[in-house]
Amino acid sequence: MCAENGAMMRRVKRGKIGQAKLIFLVNGNKQLRYHTLGYSRIITSKQKTGMLKLSSIVSFIKVDQLIEIRHGFGTDQLQKAAKKISFQQIAPEENCVSVIVRQNGKNKQKTIDFIAVTLSDKRIFVDALQYIIDKEDAKLIDFNEKQWIIDKFHALDANQTGKLSFNKIWNLLKEMNLTIGYDYAKALFQNASIDGYNYGSKLDTSIDVEGFVRFFLKLTYDFEEGKIMRQYSSQNNGTLSVNDLKNFLINVQKVICHIFFIIIFILLMHL
Repeated sequence: MCAENGAMMRRVKRGKIGQAKLIFLVNGNKQLRYHTLGYSRIITSKQKTGMLKLSSIVSFIKVDQLIEIRHGFGTDQLQKAAKKISFQQIAPEENCVSVIVRQNGKNKQKTIDFIAVTLSDKRIFVDALQYIIDKEDAKLIDFNEKQWIIDKFHALDANQTGKLSFNKIWNLLKEMNLTIGYDYAKALFQNASIDGYNYGSKLDTSIDVEGFVRFFLKLTYDFEEGKIMRQYSSQNNGTLSVNDLKNFLINVQKVICHIFFIIIFILLMHL
């Protein structure tokens, strides 16, 4: 979904259905532009205060406020509106979709209901927003992991020197009960202590917060990889013999074949 085509949707608000309008992603895909229902004041020559008229108003949502997409009559407002047969005739359940967005304030959310003009419009709309939500969730997970590492660094840096020695980090690893060798941890520490833009610099005896993040991210990756190796190692030492490698490949092949047969079965069911 982009500014060139968009998706044709109708806004539903308090049981009232708006006109079909295109919804776009604008401002570098940072905002969702849509039309909502609102009252505007119309003043004639004979009136001083004017009268209110329900009309279409352009609104925007920041993509980082998106939380969830619900299909069908998945919100209180749509369920209430769907009790009327006349509403269901205009808005089939399979065409309805709702967007849950985060509002300012703790635990505050807003529900925005739509009816897609066609199922193709709904697919375009949902696929685009779900991609954005998944992408933002991935950023949040990555941020939380790095933030935990940074917080841990500052907790260990009691003297607020901005650096940690290897001994302090090694004590942390032992407290976390990580099965990692001293020499391997020391090698990771020395590698992380080198400035990534100055490969000729000498190894330091301490590490700053950026180096601490590099150290822990590499440690986490290697630890998960090591668990897989130990799972198939007959000696449980993270190394694979010829027979271990053979068993690993056989088990992986079984999984792949199982997935393949499931895919074939699903395709045959739709023929």
